[in-house]
Amino acid sequence: YHLARSVLRAVIGATPSSPPQEIATRLRTELEATLGEDAAVHHTWLSLLLDLPLEEEAARHVHNLDPEVVRKQTHRSLGDYLEAKARHRPQLLVWEDLHWSDPSSLQALSDVLDVTTSTPLMILLTHRPEPQAAIRGFPAANGVTAVGTIELRPLTEAESRRLMANLLQIDEVAPQTREAIAAKAEGNPFFLEEILRDLIDQGAIVHSEGRWRAGRPLEDLGVPDTIEGLIGTRIDRLSEEDKRTLQVASVVGRTFSIDVASQVACLDGASDDIEASLAELTLRQLIVPAGEARTFSFKHALTQDAAYAGMLRTRRRRLHRHTAEVMESYGSGKELAPVLARHFDLGGVADRAVHYLELAGRQAAAVYANEEAIRFFSRALELTDDPQHRFELLGGRADMYGLLARRDEQRADIDAMLELAEAGADPTLRIDALRHLVSYYLVTEYLEAEPPLEEALRLATQIDDRKRRGLLLEQLARFHRLQYRHPRAVEALTEALGLFEQEGLDLEVARTLAALTAAYAGAGEPAEARSAALRAIQVAQEVGDPRVEAEARRFSVIALRGSGRHQEALDDGLEALRLARQIGDQEMELSTLNFLGAAYKSLGRPDDAEGAFLQATELAASIGHHVGWLSGAMSLVEMWEAMGRIQDGLDWLTGTLPLVEGRGETHNVSYVHYALGYRFLRWLGDYEQSLEHVEAALALIDGDDWQPPRVMYRNARATLLSSLGRHAEAIATIDEARSIAEEHRMRNTFTYLYATQARVYLGRNHNGDLARARRHATELLEAASGERMLRGQHQEALVLLARIDLAENRPADALDKTNQAVALLEGIASVERPVSPQEVWYVHALALESVGKTDEATEAVGRGRALVEEQAATITDERLRDSCLSVEVNRAILEWGLRG
Repeated sequence: YHLARSVLRAVIGATPSSPPQEIATRLRTELEATLGEDAAVHHTWLSLLLDLPLEEEAARHVHNLDPEVVRKQTHRSLGDYLEAKARHRPQLLVWEDLHWSDPSSLQALSDVLDVTTSTPLMILLTHRPEPQAAIRGFPAANGVTAVGTIELRPLTEAESRRLMANLLQIDEVAPQTREAIAAKAEGNPFFLEEILRDLIDQGAIVHSEGRWRAGRPLEDLGVPDTIEGLIGTRIDRLSEEDKRTLQVASVVGRTFSIDVASQVACLDGASDDIEASLAELTLRQLIVPAGEARTFSFKHALTQDAAYAGMLRTRRRRLHRHTAEVMESYGSGKELAPVLARHFDLGGVADRAVHYLELAGRQAAAVYANEEAIRFFSRALELTDDPQHRFELLGGRADMYGLLARRDEQRADIDAMLELAEAGADPTLRIDALRHLVSYYLVTEYLEAEPPLEEALRLATQIDDRKRRGLLLEQLARFHRLQYRHPRAVEALTEALGLFEQEGLDLEVARTLAALTAAYAGAGEPAEARSAALRAIQVAQEVGDPRVEAEARRFSVIALRGSGRHQEALDDGLEALRLARQIGDQEMELSTLNFLGAAYKSLGRPDDAEGAFLQATELAASIGHHVGWLSGAMSLVEMWEAMGRIQDGLDWLTGTLPLVEGRGETHNVSYVHYALGYRFLRWLGDYEQSLEHVEAALALIDGDDWQPPRVMYRNARATLLSSLGRHAEAIATIDEARSIAEEHRMRNTFTYLYATQARVYLGRNHNGDLARARRHATELLEAASGERMLRGQHQEALVLLARIDLAENRPADALDKTNQAVALLEGIASVERPVSPQEVWYVHALALESVGKTDEATEAVGRGRALVEEQAATITDERLRDSCLSVEVNRAILEWGLRG
């Protein structure tokens, strides 16, 4: 963050040489003046950006956060501060030499650019014209369209002559000489200025009696043809002492302090103080004061390059080593790790270079500067042969590759770790390498994680390493949860919890309890889940980790909903949301909003649920969290569908499709197609267009490893094919979906697959189909019975079995089931129904009529008709409304009185 840090430091009125305490004071004063009572919210994050020490509680809090959260919140605070400052007074922010910027600073800049669209803030970016990928088109690539570009083209001959006249008033110079100087400079003002300064150095131009004049005839300029050659010539004309000083400074840095340069020069053998040389170099305009006490900068990077290139390699190496030693003597070196790593590296001190490269890599990883961390780790790996050190560096780099989803490189580093562990005698290396391998498999082919998990657990048990065994058990629990084996996840986490408690690892205890909350909830044990959540909250508060507390409260929402305690679930969700926003964890905030929406649904508060889900999708889009967006969108769409709000769903999805296509979010594009087709157009009877959308969704993801949508979209395709009378294709499709679900042990998909299989066979009704339909409907009933969260599926199973009973002429059995289904209407919120209430009333009417209860049947149909008309009234498009009324169940209800 070197460039971003220097810009922020300048904005608050500090300088690079300001001591940390002064910078901290300026930051706090500036934030309080600009942000008022919101200053405290942003102080921690901007202190991080300025590399200031944090207070103990803040440091612990940041340490426990995901690095991506830290990075995003830091950039967000920078943007909020700049926006507030610009609202107080218009601001011009200058980012110079963008071509030398580090990737983290570029990312920070990209995240604050949009502030310029709504506030009086102008950002001026300067960079060389070479087409570097990170710079070219930078503002436009970040959505900023109000951009002006000033391209500094070469000076014309007339402009060059005018510049010469402004720089030096010399009457004796012949016109052809002026033209020769201008031609030599080729329109480069810096080159032209250097030519004039070289002529002054030569004595060809002298200052006398208050004016410049020719010191000798200027027909032969004697000037090199390139700017580099010219600067080199000027340096060669310096005295030996001044030249050595300039070369020392070129090693120390583009900007350098007199104190560091003096000590390095002394170590290099200089006998006198260098300040006299610095004064001469300033007079010759090779260096300039940097605006701070006892600090200078090279006037141009080419000057530094030429001075550096003019030394033998052995001397450069010696000076880099001296520079590193001097800088290191000023402190621990932690804050200068990247600089010290470079100087020790170029100074040939490999062991010290590796130390600081690793430290710089860890620092970069901590603020989610992944590419920079990879670069530091990679260079360190090039410099060391020590197996232990290489193992740690490979682990750090593998983690970074994992965060960037660069799976091939991640796997290559893990394999290298395994080789080093195999060659060594330390079993902990083998365990740690296997843990990395398990982490890799859990996000790629999770079924492959089991063998390395078993081996690592066996080794950790053999050496009685309780912490490592506990961490492995947490991975095992995740492995079980991916297969919906929640009871086994509970077992693994319970054992891990005991190990962490024995070792006194309070933070790990809190995290494990939070994970246990989710595992118990998934296992259908809401009371145990709530108990784990309460313990997690207590321990998290004791260790001061609000993130774990927020996570525990978020999972507690599932537990409380599962036990019917919906208001308490909502209360915990709201507190989790408050904590997530307090700590600036946007991913936690996003997830909590989705959980809150579900809690509002269970309370029958659809407007609040809709608001939570819409906030979630908007937040997910703003932070680029595709999975979070999909979760919110799915919940929103399913709620609208269950409530019969067809028009709302169609309008939102139709407007959303081009947005997600524009963002290149393949999974989300596929879901929007699926939802348009299956969730809404299907209810309007437009099965052909519905099928087109579902086919488009399948085409986008079918080569993907993400299995849930491959099952879900096939389920939708089977339903639509059955509605079109293409029963053989429907059966083949639903069988394929169930095969995928069974292969990948996706038990949570079985309920809706059972329902679709029953409907497909019931729709075809060939020999033996009713028996098949009954088998699958019974599977659904058994899976849903007694499960509070599956009451809607329980109702759907009863409706399907009643239809089958009617087809088999078993009216009494059918009526018994529809009575149960109608009774469930009161216990299921309208936003959680997988089967429409009008279908429930219609099938109930058929069952009543089959036993001769005509009046009651007519009353039931009337209830269904009211629902159909209510739904149709919400659809503004006349064509769509007519389509809705023509859907089979709706049409049958409306035409009930016209039969016979």
